Parts: sequence; structure tokens; C-alpha cells
Amino acid sequence: MIIIQTQQQLKDLAKSLRVRNDWHKPDEQGVTAYVTPEDGEFDNAGAGRELLVVLLQDGVTIAEINLASLFAMACDT
Repeated sequence: MIIIQTQQQLKDLAKSLRVRNDWHKPDEQGVTAYVTPEDGEFDNAGAGRELLVVLLQDGVTIAEINLASLFAMACDT
């Protein structure tokens, strides 16, 4: 499983999963996601039970990314 920590790693993952650059309709490539743990914290300080987005392809876990870090990447920070 890949732990995504940078925007470039996320771009590389998108390419390897063959999803569109804008991630529109990733389900066409069998890609799904869920957020865990339910009682997690929306934080990316690197300590504790932080929320993670887990990506799967055809039911197989492929990667995970911290949810707060994903928001930071979306804002180019």
C-alpha cells in the first residue's frame, strides 16, 4: 500500500490508476474510497487518530492519504 504524502505522489498514483487528471468518474477504473477512522481527527500534525482517505481499486487497498493533507494539496500548499 502506498502512503501519499506529496502532490506529486498523488499525481503519479492517478496516472498508475489511469484516472482522469481531474479525478472525474474514478469508478470507471474501479477506484473507490472511504474515510477512516470514524472517530478520527481532521488534522495533519502526524500524531493521534487522524482521518485518512483510503483508496481501493477493484476492492484492493491501493493507497491512503491524510484528509487534511489532501485539502492542503488541493490549495497548493
